[in-house]
Amino acid sequence: MTQRIVVTSGIPGSGKTFWAENFVKENPGWVNCNRDDLRKSMFGKAWDLTKEQEQHVRNARNEIIMTAIKNGLSVVVSDTNIFNKSYEDVVNLIKGFS
Repeated sequence: MTQRIVVTSGIPGSGKTFWAENFVKENPGWVNCNRDDLRKSMFGKAWDLTKEQEQHVRNARNEIIMTAIKNGLSVVVSDTNIFNKSYEDVVNLIKGFS
């Protein structure tokens, strides 16, 4: 199977996570990585985190993405990603991966 990464983009509440969770259920070999879920798991809330806490969330997201790729899985990054910086972070993470 060809590995892929899908990065969603859209306003909060527009259905990105709903779509991603359903897509992953219906498509073996895919995982969903969502920063809101990580924030809740790591800090008990999805917003109002410090810059340091947000960095921990980004590091966890990056580790999940890279671990999935190294294990032959494809990834949906179902965050808001309305700013180019968020998208570019993911692209730079996987750039040159082989």
